[in-house]
Amino acid sequence: MSFDRIGPYDLTRGDLVAAAIIVSFLTAPRSVRLYAAAYIVVGLMMVIAGIVLGVLLLVGLGIWLVLWVFVIAPALRSLKRSKEIYLDYSLEGIVGETPQVRTVYKWSTVGRAKRVGSRLFIMITDRVALVVPDRSTSPDNMDRLMATLSHERAATVP
Repeated sequence: MSFDRIGPYDLTRGDLVAAAIIVSFLTAPRSVRLYAAAYIVVGLMMVIAGIVLGVLLLVGLGIWLVLWVFVIAPALRSLKRSKEIYLDYSLEGIVGETPQVRTVYKWSTVGRAKRVGSRLFIMITDRVALVVPDRSTSPDNMDRLMATLSHERAATVP
């Protein structure tokens, strides 16, 4: 199994925000999801405490905390290394390439892949995912990519 080379594509700020939310709550392991949930709980507790105590500053800080972690900080990340991305298949794993760096993500390190909306998220580590937007390739090639990931993951997971 394999897929045709994907790219070049650029990630947008929307892709980065979507990745932060999707990885934090859907595709990451339980420990990362619990960590993300803790931010939400702390933010909600601040909002509730602010409402009960009548301290609007505390309400604002609670909302700011949640927005900062999941929306603002990811949106402010540099897009410098998120341009002209290519993904390719190799026998060793997925090859990610930009003008600055070429990385082989070995099949044994590639985690689960999940399609959410118009993006495919391929987990590399607990907190890092490759984001492949639908706009970067044809629907047929995206299906082959997902089939390749399923096949290779099944072959490497004991």
